[in-house]
Amino acid sequence: MGQGYALVPPLEHFETNSTYYLWDVLNTVASEYPDIVSTKQVQGDVLTTGPGAGRTFETATGRPITLVTEVDQQAFFDQVDDLAKRASTLN
Repeated sequence: MGQGYALVPPLEHFETNSTYYLWDVLNTVASEYPDIVSTKQVQGDVLTTGPGAGRTFETATGRPITLVTEVDQQAFFDQVDDLAKRASTLN
């Protein structure tokens, strides 16, 4: 896993200079282990064009979505580690 993430190039053109965001991994893990996140229901929409395409925002005329408001960081990383360990025993 570490070698795979090491291949992700740095995003130097962003303010945070973050190499990788874990949003997709978080959503995947939270779908099976919802206790690692706190959520609230909101009305929202997604920009589909322009430089902000993919950005989610709240709006009274949007569809109901589940917004993650807080993450138990330690539980998330513990779960990812556990999943990786279990995957290595499947070979």
